[in-house]
Amino acid sequence: MSNGNMKRRRMAIGVVVALLLGAVGFKTYGWWLKHQLDRYRTQLTAQGEKLTLATLLADRKVPDQNGAGAFLSAIPHLNTRGVVGTNAPPMMRLVAPGRALTGWQVPLLVYGGEHVTNRWEDLAVDVDASRDGFARLEEAAAEPVLDFDLNYAQGFTLLLPHLAPLKGAAQILAAAAMLDLHRGDAADAARRLHTVLGLIRGMKDERLVISQLVRMAMFQIAVAAIWEYTQSPAATEADLQMLQADLAAQDFSGPMEQSFEMERAMSGMTIRYFRDKGGIYDMYASGSGAAPASTNVSAVLARNAEKLLSPREIRKTSNEILWQSALSYEDERRALRSMQVLIECARAAASNQPYQIILSNQQARLAALGQLVEPDDDSSPSSFGGENDSLASIRNAFAGAALSLQKVLNKVESAEINRALAISAIALKRHQLQHGVWPDTLTALVPEYLPAAPRDPVDGHPLRYRRSADGGFVLYSVGTNGTDDGGDPNRDSARARPIMSAGRDWVWPQPATAAEIRAWETNVAVRGW
Repeated sequence: MSNGNMKRRRMAIGVVVALLLGAVGFKTYGWWLKHQLDRYRTQLTAQGEKLTLATLLADRKVPDQNGAGAFLSAIPHLNTRGVVGTNAPPMMRLVAPGRALTGWQVPLLVYGGEHVTNRWEDLAVDVDASRDGFARLEEAAAEPVLDFDLNYAQGFTLLLPHLAPLKGAAQILAAAAMLDLHRGDAADAARRLHTVLGLIRGMKDERLVISQLVRMAMFQIAVAAIWEYTQSPAATEADLQMLQADLAAQDFSGPMEQSFEMERAMSGMTIRYFRDKGGIYDMYASGSGAAPASTNVSAVLARNAEKLLSPREIRKTSNEILWQSALSYEDERRALRSMQVLIECARAAASNQPYQIILSNQQARLAALGQLVEPDDDSSPSSFGGENDSLASIRNAFAGAALSLQKVLNKVESAEINRALAISAIALKRHQLQHGVWPDTLTALVPEYLPAAPRDPVDGHPLRYRRSADGGFVLYSVGTNGTDDGGDPNRDSARARPIMSAGRDWVWPQPATAAEIRAWETNVAVRGW
C-alpha cells in the first residue's frame, strides 16, 4: 500500500473515530441533562407540586349543579351582532382625567362623532330579541359553577368555543343594563349585572390562562357598567348590597395559580411529545404557496431530493436531532423553573401580599433565570416558525414558557384594583343614600357597609379616599407605579387620551360636567378620541 493511500486510510479512520467520540460525548451530555431534569422534577414533587395532568385532575369531576348547559342553550338566542357588536353604549368612558361620561344619559349611541348610526330604539330591538337568551343566562349564573367538561389531555390543541360567547354575553347584558338605566329601570339593570358577575364567578375553576383572561375582560365590562349603575338616582340599597356581595365573591389570584399549574403540565406534555415524536417544524408548516401536485414520479422525486438535501433542510434536521436527543431535557427544566416562579408569585398574590412586591420579585427572578424579554424580542417564543428555523428559536419556543405569561399577573393586579375600587364605591353610595352625604373616611363604612377598611392590592395599605370640594369624592389606588401621587388621574402626557389605568394614580371617576363633555367632543373631532 502506497504512503498516500495509507495516509488517506488513517485520515478516514480518524474522522470516523472523531465522529463516534462526538456521538458518545453528546449522548453522555444528553444523559446528564436528563438526570438534571429528573432530579429537579423529583425535588418539585417532594415539595408537593403537581406536575402532570393526572395529579392535577385526580379529584376533578363535573359537578351536578352546573350552569354550562343553560349557558350553551342561551347562545343561539343572544343577538350580539347588532348594535352591541358595532356600537354599544359608552360605559364609564373617560372624557377628562378622573371624569367619565354617564353613558345611559346620552341621547344617541354615537356621541361626539359626526355620524349617528344607531339609536337607543335600535338597541332595544336587539335586547328584545335576546330575552329568551337572558332568561337562560340567569339560570346559568344562578348555578355555583360553569364547567364545560374540558379535555385538558388535548393540551394546547384543546378547542374553547365557549369563551367568545361568554364575553359576548357580558357585552350584551351590560348593554341591556345601560338601556334599562336609560329608561329609568335600575332594578332590571342590577339584575343584568348580577347575571354577568354570576357568569364570571362560575368560570373561576376553568384552569386555563386564556379562560382567566376572558374572565378578567368580562369583569372590566361589568365594572364599567356598575359605575354607570351607581350614577342612577333609582339605585336602591338592596340592589347595591347584592352587587357588592357579587364583587366580594370574585377571585382572580387563586384561579390564576391553578391556571399556571395547568400551563406547566401542558408545557411539559408538549415538550415530551415532540421529544418522542419529532416534527417540530411541522407545527408551523403552511400549505400556502405549495407547488401544484404532479403525477410525474421522477419530477416529484427530484424535487423532494433537492429540498431534502438543501442546506436549510439539513440544518433543520440537525437542529431537531440535537434538540430531541439532549437539549430538550435542559429546555424542559428551564420551562419548569420559570413556571415555578410564576406559580409562586400567583400564590403570594392569593395570600394577599402586595402586588408591588410580587411583581418586582417576579421580574428579578425571571431575569436571573434569563427568562425575561421584551415582547418584540427575537428570542421570544412567538418568533419561532416561518423563516426563523434556528436552534435558538426552537429552544426558546419550548423553554420560554414564562415569556408569553410574564405580564399576566399585571392583568390580575388590574382586576383586583378594579374590584377593590368598585366594592368601596358601592359602599360609599350606600352610605350616601342612607345619610345624604359622603363619609369623611372609609373607616366610617366599617362595619355597616364594609367588613373592614378596603385594602389597596398594589401596596397593601388602605385605599386612599377624601371628600372633594365640589361635593364628590376622590377614591383611588396608587396604581401600577406603586407611588401615591395624591389621587392624580393625569397621564404623563397631557395630550394622551385619558385612561383610568394609565393615570399616575388609579382614580375611580366622578361624573363629567357639561363643560368637560364639550371639551371632549372637541378632542373627538380634532384628535380622534
